[in-house]
Amino acid sequence: MSSKFERLESLARLAGEPSSETRRKLLREITDMFLQAPEELSESEVESFGDVMGQIAREVEMEVRRHLAERLADIGSAPPELIAMLANDQVEVARPVLMKSGVLKNAQLIDIAKRHSQEHLLAISLRQKVSRELADCLVERGNDKVLVSLAKNEGAELSRPAMETMVARSEHLDELHEPLVMRSELPQDLLHQMFWCVSSALRQHILSATEDMDEDQVDQLLEETRTWFDAAQREEAMTPHEKYALRKEKF
Repeated sequence: MSSKFERLESLARLAGEPSSETRRKLLREITDMFLQAPEELSESEVESFGDVMGQIAREVEMEVRRHLAERLADIGSAPPELIAMLANDQVEVARPVLMKSGVLKNAQLIDIAKRHSQEHLLAISLRQKVSRELADCLVERGNDKVLVSLAKNEGAELSRPAMETMVARSEHLDELHEPLVMRSELPQDLLHQMFWCVSSALRQHILSATEDMDEDQVDQLLEETRTWFDAAQREEAMTPHEKYALRKEKF
């Protein structure tokens, strides 16, 4: 391992080389060296690799940084500061590490979610595990795509307030219906709330999933559904003038 480290030190002297092509080749060679057996490196050696790769990465074009991020995203012993730098880069670079890297801490991900683009948030929502605190941040800041992605992610821990927000958003976002209804942890009262706006197939799923409801509750749910459906049918048959008059009455 000492010979590898000596080789790194000699290559580091070339990090300031002005040629773009030389820097690209140098970064590729150093990355190859690191990836030979990263788990065998000491903490200080990992840090040294990270310092050199980070110095070069700052000077190369976006496509090279993206390739570096892809190569390091699955490496559990990747240099933390280098991974953090890549995660805060343009989304084309950041996406692989935001989606996969276990080196990033929860606090770092929350900070990125608070400061960066919706595309960064979308990448974070695809992680294998999304903590409750991180999910709260994604729900607070995320657009429709982010919320749908998060709802589909079975590894995301959703708090009660986050689920309430998502259910409210689902009233005007059909893509949220199925992933929310299919989440086993969605409380029954929120399932009940969604009953009015989902498809008939999802209504059947909601009814089958509410085993704890007694017959009277199920009957009430069905009656409310019929009332809602009949009202919707009547309004659909109204003339534009009648609809306008009805809306005025409601307000």
